[in-house]
Amino acid sequence: MMHATFTIPIAEFNYELVEKIKNLLNGDVENTEIFISVRSKKPSMLRTETREAYFARLDESIDCIKKGRAVVSFNSLEELESFSKKMTPVHAEDTV
Repeated sequence: MMHATFTIPIAEFNYELVEKIKNLLNGDVENTEIFISVRSKKPSMLRTETREAYFARLDESIDCIKKGRAVVSFNSLEELESFSKKMTPVHAEDTV
């Protein structure tokens, strides 16, 4: 089983990228799963924040997950492909 992590700017997430990923997987759609996580560009290890600010940020992240705004998952490459065709920088901001 292959594991890969791609970190890309949201502006580069498009249909062409999905096609490249499909080509990388050599068409093995039966045994393939894709997981996409959206995160802030800010490096979390370098933050200098108070305990209260940290917990406020943590609570906000938990709220985002409960509302389904932090993670996008797909059951197939076709779902990812369909999603990517609709994705624009304007829509990308809605997923964060």
